[in-house]
Amino acid sequence: MKVKSLAIIAALLLAGSVTVTSLSASGANATSVHKGIEQTSPSSMALSAADTLTRTVYLPFISKPSSPLFVGMTLRWDSSGYGRGSEVWDAGYHLTRHLDIMTDVDTIRSNNYAWYSPNPLNWPDEAWYSYWSLSTLEFKASSMPPDPDWEWEAADFILPYSVSMGNGATAMINGQPFIVSGPYDGYTAFGQAVQYWQLTNRDKFLLWDNGGDWKQYVHPGGITIQYDAGSTRLLLYYSELRRWYYRGTLTSDTMQWIDILTSTNAWPTAQDARRESDSSIRVLSETVGLMKVDRGGRGRPVAH
Repeated sequence: MKVKSLAIIAALLLAGSVTVTSLSASGANATSVHKGIEQTSPSSMALSAADTLTRTVYLPFISKPSSPLFVGMTLRWDSSGYGRGSEVWDAGYHLTRHLDIMTDVDTIRSNNYAWYSPNPLNWPDEAWYSYWSLSTLEFKASSMPPDPDWEWEAADFILPYSVSMGNGATAMINGQPFIVSGPYDGYTAFGQAVQYWQLTNRDKFLLWDNGGDWKQYVHPGGITIQYDAGSTRLLLYYSELRRWYYRGTLTSDTMQWIDILTSTNAWPTAQDARRESDSSIRVLSETVGLMKVDRGGRGRPVAH
């Protein structure tokens, strides 16, 4: 009798209709997708009024998070620079980004302007375009060619999805290993509550070398980076202490740059930051010539 009943149910299943229902499961992996299709619970089978067996199969709906980059996004970092040792100077560096157009379905352009103030060594202003992937947050290209004297290009303004974060993990930032800690609670310079990851470089490495007697190295722990651990993944803070070597020997000369994100409209609640950002962004015109500047290793490498 039991065997006969199972045979009847099987026949009804083959003859009956199949209802497909979408089930939100943004965290489902390939295994759970397979189970969702292949394993149906008893409650998903029911007899209709006409005694026809209807099978409802719940298919996972996998949602992809939207990119934190968007046309109209504005950002500004303000930095302080200090030269100590045989040269003593204090300087300021200011960088604005305006994400102004999409160049294809996955590429957004950043319209960048940077200037020094105070500017004791008379560095010129800089203007350039850079291009970023919406889907990976990776740097794609720049209108300014790389300077071969810089051995490391510093941290990008946004943390790519390919860089995994976790307390105690080692993350590769443009080819250099960094030790990750956090996330920690804190506030941005404009009062936005955030959680952030903190990264410090693990190894000593060569930063700048123009082929002469003087070179710049970063010692272990000489760089501290803070990225938003939330949805924006933005660079919030960056500190870099450089040490001068002369013909392979460490000297007492040092240089430090400290960058702080001071305004952006990346957070919907940052209304004040949005207004400040809109008024302080310098936008590069299509007709303005681009420049590449040699700063002798004392200033900043050209950012992506």
